[in-house]
Amino acid sequence: MTIWVADQSKPVEFTVHAIVTTSDLELDPAEVDFGYCTIYEAIRTEIRLHNHSLLPQEFGFVRLPKFVDIQPNDGFGAILPLETLQFDVIFQPTKAKEYSFELICKSEINR
Repeated sequence: MTIWVADQSKPVEFTVHAIVTTSDLELDPAEVDFGYCTIYEAIRTEIRLHNHSLLPQEFGFVRLPKFVDIQPNDGFGAILPLETLQFDVIFQPTKAKEYSFELICKSEINR
């Protein structure tokens, strides 16, 4: 690459090198079934978040329904390159009905 600096007659040449990596985060399992439960209990299941990137990423589970909690750290944190973190999803229904919802995990670049 060549850069021409203002008020300088000789250009500056340098080499650019980059490793391009994905920013994908993956949740496993892709679907969770809590089965039958009552409004008097909380059901816990484990999920894993895997960072496919060669860079660390900050993340957070956003827009959670009031009857769902994610721990540790309320579902927020940083994940290292190629790391897998484990989380507890805690479901505590407030009414007797059939529930269906999505967990949304976003990275700092809103992916």
